[in-house]
Amino acid sequence: MQAMRASGAGTSALQHQGAVASLVGEQARRRLEEEVGVLVPPAQHNPHKRVPCDMAGRALDIVIAYYEEDAATLINWLDHVMGESSLASLPTCVWVYHKGTAPLPGLMEQLPQADYFVVLPNIGREGHSYLAHLTSQYGALAPHTLFTQGVPNNYDRHFRTTLHHFKRQCTEFLCLGSLDKCSCANCGHYKVRMGQLASLYKTGMGVNCSRHFRSCQEGQFLVSRGRIAHHSLATWSRLTAYLEAGPGHWINDEFLNDANWQGTPQENEAQKAELESNMLSRDSTYFLHVLERAWSPLFRCVHADMSPLRIVSDAAETGMFKLKVQHCGCHGGK
Repeated sequence: MQAMRASGAGTSALQHQGAVASLVGEQARRRLEEEVGVLVPPAQHNPHKRVPCDMAGRALDIVIAYYEEDAATLINWLDHVMGESSLASLPTCVWVYHKGTAPLPGLMEQLPQADYFVVLPNIGREGHSYLAHLTSQYGALAPHTLFTQGVPNNYDRHFRTTLHHFKRQCTEFLCLGSLDKCSCANCGHYKVRMGQLASLYKTGMGVNCSRHFRSCQEGQFLVSRGRIAHHSLATWSRLTAYLEAGPGHWINDEFLNDANWQGTPQENEAQKAELESNMLSRDSTYFLHVLERAWSPLFRCVHADMSPLRIVSDAAETGMFKLKVQHCGCHGGK
C-alpha cells in the first residue's frame, strides 16, 4: 500500500504514521495470501484527495462497495454523512472497493473525498467488498468502520435517521438498514431452508440458534473494531473463500436439495431457477444470500431496542416520527 502524501506543518509525522499503519495492513494482506490463498489487491492512494487521512490517528473508516453508481449522488450522501453531528469531528478515511467498468483514474478524479481505492472482480456483491476490507486491513482496522453500498438503500428512511445514534465511546454495532425477523433456518425472500444460516449464527454468537432473531438488512451498518476482532483473521478469510466459490462448491449446494424448499411448487421452481441463473455469474451465489442475513449474529448483535421510550426519544430528537433501532444494548446512541 502506498504511503500517504501530505503538505504543510506536521507533514513528516503524518507520513510516518500513515506508513506505519499502512505497513501493518500490508502485512495482514500478505499473510492472508500466504496462509489461506485469498488475494486482495493492494489499496491505491487517491492523488486527488487534498488532505490525506491520518491512517494512524483515524477514528472511523467508511467502506464503500462501489459498482457503477452515480458519482454525484455518492458525493452528495457522503458529504452529508461526514457532516452528521455524530461523525463530523472524527478523523475519517474513506475506502472505495471498485467492481465496475469505469477506469480507475477517472473515478478517483470524480471522487476526491475518497482516500483509497481497491479494484476487485465483480463477484459476491457488497459482502465480498466488505470481507476484502476486513481481511486485508485486519491488523490495522479503525476503531469503527461504516460499511455501505455506493448509494445506500432507503437512505432517508433508515440510514440517515439512524446514524445520529452513533456514539464513539460505546457503539458496538449500529444497523443502518431495516431489520427483519428471522428464524434459524430462513430469512427474507427465498423460501429455502438455510442450514448455513444457523451455522453462521453459531460462529458469531457461540451458541446454537434456537429462536428467532433480528437481522440487519440491506448491507449497511457500523461496527466496532472489537466486534470484528472477536473472530480471527482465519474465520473472516474462510468466509471470503466461501463467497468466492462458484457453482459446484459444496457451500452453494444446499439450495439444490428439493427437500429444503418450503414455498408453493410455483414459488420454489421460480426461486430455484433464479438462484441457479445468478450462480453462473458468481455475482449472487447462494452463500451470499445467507451471509447477507447473518451480519448481525456474526457481530454478536441480534437484539434491538424498540421500546416506546426509545421511539419517543428519537421523535423528539429528529422531529420525525419514525421507528429507529439500536442493536445490542451496547449503549451507542443512548
